[in-house]
Amino acid sequence: MTPHAFRRTVATEIDEFYDAEAASTQLGHTSKAVTERHDISRKLVVPDYRAATERLAPGARSGHALPPAT
Repeated sequence: MTPHAFRRTVATEIDEFYDAEAASTQLGHTSKAVTERHDISRKLVVPDYRAATERLAPGARSGHALPPAT
């Protein structure tokens, strides 16, 4: 882990627990815009497509192994 990666991790965690303003203060930035642009990692949010993909293995539950093929 690099110092910058650790800095981003800290900023992201503070942002999620408090807000970007708190992360900005912790990092010593003059504005939260700088922190948001350079140090806060945003999670990728995508629609839930499980219903479509679960059709590929009818009867299987998510997170469970499929029975061996016979």
